[in-house]
Amino acid sequence: MCHSCWNDYGAPQLDTPAIRAAAEAIAAVYDLPEGGAGGSLHVVVDDFNIDDDDLPHAQQWLNEHQDDPEARRVEQDCLDKLRALTLEERASALSLHNGYWIPAPTGEKP
Repeated sequence: MCHSCWNDYGAPQLDTPAIRAAAEAIAAVYDLPEGGAGGSLHVVVDDFNIDDDDLPHAQQWLNEHQDDPEARRVEQDCLDKLRALTLEERASALSLHNGYWIPAPTGEKP
């Protein structure tokens, strides 16, 4: 994700358990053997196409192109977690994953 893309969304720094879980799911995608550029979710997690209408396209690509069962599970989990978030929350999760901001320790208010 590009820093300027995050800025285009207002550089949100929302911090919830769901956002942290999504950031961890993004990291799991990149940890896959073929996940270096975001795997089947490249257009979402690497290119920052996070609008509601972008996610069905990512789902279709995942369904049509991911043959590895473990990679499909990890990528589907990530997409499901991102789909459950608002646009600002998705931007927060991606930027948290990329280290653009550091949340307060768990249990503290930012």
